[in-house]
Amino acid sequence: MADIANLLQGLVRKQTEHDAKWEQEKLQQENRWQSMERRVDQLQQEVKAERPDTPPVVVGAAPAAQAESPNVPAMLHEEEQGWSGPLAPTLRDLDAT
Repeated sequence: MADIANLLQGLVRKQTEHDAKWEQEKLQQENRWQSMERRVDQLQQEVKAERPDTPPVVVGAAPAAQAESPNVPAMLHEEEQGWSGPLAPTLRDLDAT
């Protein structure tokens, strides 16, 4: 019976250590994410300051809407380029390999 109690105490201790480590990693990841968000915001502000008259490009917008803007690079007009396939493999494609 003492062996079972010692085993359970060890498991509880390991779980507590694991939970503490996971919480610490979670906080670190949240800090990294917030830092990344700040960097993206700064870059967006810099780009906007350099080109204030450029309308934003909406990814996934209809080609007709993108074609109205002369500032959209031609490579964003996938249908004009003849590309009709997916941009990235689907999960089903990855599972099949």
